[in-house]
Amino acid sequence: MRTLIPILSIMVVIGLTASAVFAGNVHIRGEVNFGLGSLTASGTLAGLGNQDVDVTLTASGIGTATCMNKGGNEAPGQNPVFVEATGLESIPAVLFENGSTPFSVTVEDPPPPTAREAGCPNGNWRVTSFFVAWTSATITVKVAGTDVVLLLANFTCVTIPGSVTCTAVP
Repeated sequence: MRTLIPILSIMVVIGLTASAVFAGNVHIRGEVNFGLGSLTASGTLAGLGNQDVDVTLTASGIGTATCMNKGGNEAPGQNPVFVEATGLESIPAVLFENGSTPFSVTVEDPPPPTAREAGCPNGNWRVTSFFVAWTSATITVKVAGTDVVLLLANFTCVTIPGSVTCTAVP
C-alpha cells in the first residue's frame, strides 16, 4: 500500500501534465470558407496547445453523370452515385502564432463512375462528365499521429454548379 500511493500520485501528475500539453479549447475563429474545385475548407484554428495537429475534411455528396454514346448523343445517367472523400492537412506546432493557425484542407473529386454504375443506357455508352453535389462535411482536428480529438465540426452543404455553401450544424 505504501508504494501504491506514490505511484498513483505520479500517474495523476503525468495525466494532468499530458492534458495540459494538449489544447483545452480548440475552436474555429470566424467563418469557415468552403469552395469548389473539389471541396476545400479554410479558416483559422484557435486555442491550440503546443502539439502538431492533423486537420481532416470528410465530405459526402451525390454524384450525377452525363453519358455519351458512340454517335455523340448525350443522356443523363440514371443512377445517383454516393460519394465520400477525405482530405488531410498536417500542421506543425512551430507554425502556430499565439495558439492560432490558418488551415486549408481539400477533398479531391472522386474519379467518375463506370457507365454501369452511373446508369448509362447500355455498355456502348461512356461517362463524359461527373458532377458531385456535396451535402455534408466534417472538420476534425486531432493531435498529430493520435486519436485525441481536439475539435469536431459538422456542416450541411448545398452545391449548385459553380458554388457550394456549407452551414455549421449546432
